[in-house]
Amino acid sequence: MIRGLNTNQIDVTVNGMKVMSACTDKMDPVTSYVETENLGEVEIESGTGNGSFLSKSGGRIDLGLYKPVFSKSLKYYGNFKSGYQFASDNYKGSLNLNLSHDFFTLNVNGSYNIGGDYKTGGGTKVWNSGFEKYNISLNGSYKINENNFINLNGIIDDAYDIGFPALLMDVGSAKARIIGLDYQSGNFLKFFRNFDLKVYYNNIVHIMDDSKEITDSEWICREVRNFRSTFSGL
Repeated sequence: MIRGLNTNQIDVTVNGMKVMSACTDKMDPVTSYVETENLGEVEIESGTGNGSFLSKSGGRIDLGLYKPVFSKSLKYYGNFKSGYQFASDNYKGSLNLNLSHDFFTLNVNGSYNIGGDYKTGGGTKVWNSGFEKYNISLNGSYKINENNFINLNGIIDDAYDIGFPALLMDVGSAKARIIGLDYQSGNFLKFFRNFDLKVYYNNIVHIMDDSKEITDSEWICREVRNFRSTFSGL
């Protein structure tokens, strides 16, 4: 939210690329298809006075993808991160690799995230609240000269068996393919001080699937017991 305005009045873009959610109930916001490992910066604009690429009145949040830095000589480096959260039986691991030179840069990062059912502060398990997710991102840049660059960005994000305990529907899979190619010039035709031409494509597939839960007799019995206990307490 920006100044009390929610996603209905705010544009959320990925590296300047407009991405539309696939679910009519907004169970898959644009931010769900981007991991923190993909990001280099986040730009926030409120209102419409100074905004670019704006189609809504509340402002804009742009999730800028990571941009490797050019170097005079060939350099390569990387890092690996891993963590575990006991409350949700959640494991997350990520790998980040960078390659840079005087005229090109390349970054590849990926992450794997899997979580079980969440446990509340009192130790009660929130049934059907787990998920599994894969994310791979590629960012590259080619320097034509000191003022002209060609950039390539791509994200593959796949999530499976996403449970929503408070809703009747769950998500069997949510998949995103986000690709962008742009040309940047600092002195285009000796007239434009800053020129940016971008071509991008994205495809979001969001599948609702309750087949596993409906066929689970233990879940049905549990819901009946919960209903009876709630009804008797009224």
